[in-house]
Amino acid sequence: MQQLFDIQKIKKYNNIMSLFAASTSVIGIITHQYFENNILIKPSAYLVLTYCFMDILFCRKDLRIHHLLTISTILFSFMYGMRIEDSINIYSTLISTELSTIFYIFDFWLVDYNGANIYIVKGINALIFATAFTKLRIHDFYYMLVNPETHTTLARYTNNRLIPTLQIYISIIGLFALNVFWFSLICKKIYKTVVIRFVPKLNTDYVAEKLSTYTFFANMYAAATSYGSNPAFFYDIFGISTLSICSYIFHGALAQNFKTQNVINYTSPKLITPYILDTFAIHMRSFLVVVTNFMLSDPSKRYFIFLSAQIHIVAIVCFFITLIHFVVTGKQFIYDSDSKEPNKYKTLFYLLLMVPSGIDCGLIFWNNPSISAKMDLLIINIVVAVVVAVQPFYKLNHLLIHLGLYIQTCVLIRCNLIMDSQNQASHSQYV
Repeated sequence: MQQLFDIQKIKKYNNIMSLFAASTSVIGIITHQYFENNILIKPSAYLVLTYCFMDILFCRKDLRIHHLLTISTILFSFMYGMRIEDSINIYSTLISTELSTIFYIFDFWLVDYNGANIYIVKGINALIFATAFTKLRIHDFYYMLVNPETHTTLARYTNNRLIPTLQIYISIIGLFALNVFWFSLICKKIYKTVVIRFVPKLNTDYVAEKLSTYTFFANMYAAATSYGSNPAFFYDIFGISTLSICSYIFHGALAQNFKTQNVINYTSPKLITPYILDTFAIHMRSFLVVVTNFMLSDPSKRYFIFLSAQIHIVAIVCFFITLIHFVVTGKQFIYDSDSKEPNKYKTLFYLLLMVPSGIDCGLIFWNNPSISAKMDLLIINIVVAVVVAVQPFYKLNHLLIHLGLYIQTCVLIRCNLIMDSQNQASHSQYV
């Protein structure tokens, strides 16, 4: 479609339309919040809807997804007759994100600006854009998703029906996931501009592994200071402790490796045993948190523990078969972080860890009664997946993954504590 038109003219008019739609939407929210006037709410929604329909033919793929999700979100309010009084808290958060779009468009226009202090002007605009993006598209959007009132409002219009529930939740969660993806790209650009340019010695494999050696002990601290005396908590505490120790051994071995080498040979005598221990510990920790969660649940649901066990056993068997194949054939499993070529075995082993762990989180998500905890669990898994895919911190990215897993551990602990409180409340009714 783009080949039939002048690309530069398309971009020019597209930016004008985008700025007009974004500005009108933001003004509509301001007039509602500060002057209690809803006159621009519906017109701005129609304007955004029209813009998305028109731009979807010309924009890049990620924006196309954004436009489809935005269209779906707005159509939900029209299709199910959502009142402005009910929708405004949700849609004000969504529409307010367009404020960052205004500064994004300014950045395009500043390319043609050749006046004095251009770098200062562009720097200020970039700083305002990044700040607005973080506040509106990440912080405010997150708190909208974890707010129980959001889901109470949506439930009044979905009536727990499958199709409308899927429509609105796929739309708003999909928009948040896109925001996280774009935010990771912003962080990647900042990291490259600041850390790699000014502190290149920090962006090394050795520093990453040296720091990663100790980070999982924070998970042990979180478990020790959060869990109570319920025996079911022992399973998760044991899994976290085992993984912390194995992670210490594995990343310590990797740090020693990077003192003399620039690549990782996972099948080398010094690394293969720590690598196997760390992989097994990750599976065990993920499985044992499911054990804890369902031991605190209705006994009729505990067969899900065996489902989790089967999934992890299959993944471990696939891992060992592949690793044994390397050893028997004399091949080496080498990973070079500087290589731009995709490593299919590295990807495979990542999937053999992430898929079972993701299923475990899905089981806990389904079993937990708190919508706020559900959203927290879903969001942190989205963040970890994006960090793994985008790698915004380059060589220090694994350290960022560990931070994400620490937050995930805190969320899982909270889920188990909620289950324990519910369990105690149900028992007290029969005392």
